[in-house]
Amino acid sequence: MSALGADSNGKTEYFRSKGLGEKIVLDSGLNVTVFCPSIIYDKDNELIQLMKNFSKLRFFPNIEAKMQPVFRGDIARLFVLAVEGKIKKKKLEIGGPEVLTLFQMAKLVFNKLERACLPLPLFFVKGGMYTAKAFGLFGIGKDQITNLTLNNITNARQNYIKMKKFSEWVGELEWSLCSYLEET
Repeated sequence: MSALGADSNGKTEYFRSKGLGEKIVLDSGLNVTVFCPSIIYDKDNELIQLMKNFSKLRFFPNIEAKMQPVFRGDIARLFVLAVEGKIKKKKLEIGGPEVLTLFQMAKLVFNKLERACLPLPLFFVKGGMYTAKAFGLFGIGKDQITNLTLNNITNARQNYIKMKKFSEWVGELEWSLCSYLEET
């Protein structure tokens, strides 16, 4: 498992280390398929939980970097196909069927919880993150902050499975504001 955008010369240590790992695996001579997905989501995903928590504030960072969210179940189905030998590619870039920004994703989650989603300017968010990093308030670094500004999309198409759209997935969730308030 690698990441879409992995590159040994990438802008962040995350993408550089993923790129170096890919090279080692691909040069090993092993029969492998390296999966390179955009952001992966599911109900328990840290990012989705963060969006749910931010819905209390009715604000979410206006992060305009584009991505193609991929459902965790779709990644699992692709892994099975690879193990069964039905995927022959050595490297498979995987982007979901929708191109969305993080803010657009958050807006869908907020709407499911029947809450407005107002944009928080990114410069406020970056300033707060750098301040929190300086005081060790939570484990975020320069790479994570930089990654928020990088598009993570692909033109590559996989024809192995029909992938779930993020907007449809959110619509199918059993969440409501009442159930969410009972959880917290």
